[in-house]
Amino acid sequence: MVEPDVKWAVYPWDEGKVAHSETLCESLCDSSYTLPGNGDLIMLPCLVNPETYEPIPVRVVEVREYPEIDPPVLIFVVTPAGALN
Repeated sequence: MVEPDVKWAVYPWDEGKVAHSETLCESLCDSSYTLPGNGDLIMLPCLVNPETYEPIPVRVVEVREYPEIDPPVLIFVVTPAGALN
């Protein structure tokens, strides 16, 4: 089985609140990390405040799967944890 290519995204109204740093992800993310599901609260070194580049807690609000693409793609849409009640 081919490992999916994992991507991170935010809704347009959350742009500027969460940034993704590929450099931080490659150097700090553990390869044994379990993929999150809808509603999960997560904190990863590569999902950061765009002003400070400090990791911030985010909630997964949607998981989009594209198995027809080679390699398959999983897109995790996140929002800052404080944005949802």
